[in-house]
Amino acid sequence: MANAQPLRALFLAFDKLIRPAVDLSAPTPLKIAFLNAQMAPGSQNLFGSEYHTVTCEQPLRSFYLDLKQAGIPVQPNLEQPSSTFDICLVLTGKFKAFNEAMIAKAARLTSEGGMVMVAGANNTGIASLRKNIAGIVDVEDSFSKYHSIVFWFRKSSKIKFPDNKNKHHIIEAGRQNYSSAPGLFSANKVDPGSIMLAECFDEAISGRVADLGAGWGYLSCELLRSSKNVYAIDLYEADWHAVEACKINLAQFSPGTEVGIFWHDVIREPIKQKHDWVITNPPFHQGKNSDVTLGQGFIEHAASILKKDGKLLMVANQHLAYERIIRACFNNFRVLKQVNGFKTIKAEAPKNPSG
Repeated sequence: MANAQPLRALFLAFDKLIRPAVDLSAPTPLKIAFLNAQMAPGSQNLFGSEYHTVTCEQPLRSFYLDLKQAGIPVQPNLEQPSSTFDICLVLTGKFKAFNEAMIAKAARLTSEGGMVMVAGANNTGIASLRKNIAGIVDVEDSFSKYHSIVFWFRKSSKIKFPDNKNKHHIIEAGRQNYSSAPGLFSANKVDPGSIMLAECFDEAISGRVADLGAGWGYLSCELLRSSKNVYAIDLYEADWHAVEACKINLAQFSPGTEVGIFWHDVIREPIKQKHDWVITNPPFHQGKNSDVTLGQGFIEHAASILKKDGKLLMVANQHLAYERIIRACFNNFRVLKQVNGFKTIKAEAPKNPSG
């Protein structure tokens, strides 16, 4: 679901500040970049105009698909020469490092004297972000509307943003190092639920395995270390930056193992490949809110891609009631372990097997 309130504030700022200043006699349209772009009511006012063009960046597959289906130019990672755009819009999220990386990128993409306009919801730390950015650039102005803050500044060659905020960084986990990136789930350490699930891996897991919601690839890496009987593993992940980290982390394994890494929305996009096992630590947040339907959707899709004797191995927070949906999708299941607020579950024999 799009973060509608800061988007409304951003569109309002654009209409009041930018649209009146557009030179209708200019030989070329105004070029605008939009980082973390999303569709929301009123967005057609931004995307639909003969006086400017908008190129979007959206690394999350579901929002990317929304934009793509609306016919809006969008890329998961906007790689353009510096100083390409007249204006760059930034919609912030809940992760500080990711927001700072987007603003630094926006400044690189914007031409000298062009405007960078940043919007975010009050409950995502936008006020402190504005304060931090004001220590680097001369913020022209800001305003509050729709429980959000919008602020803006002009691009100057004198501005020097740190250039390491958006690069992959290393997570140390025992003897193994992993590549991650700002804004990913558990970006700075391995989450305890995944560690608990990986403790269940052994040689019994064999054949072709799917890792649904693979993140930066920890579970897949640990599985390939734990079982020599996995001949193929397919990772499905909706965050483009996580997919790029997966490519780095899975590259260490021998070419004898077939590895497929897919930028994929598990809920919205079908998976045709059939699997012997599915492993997953499914997401359970939509923004800041817990949403059990996400995990339920992962369980349903896991059952749909398993063979008739296929098995699901998953971890979840203890308070999330997944047992009912598992019972509806599988002929039998059991809770393997419950500790420290997590539970691992093994389910077998999907009721509607795929093959």
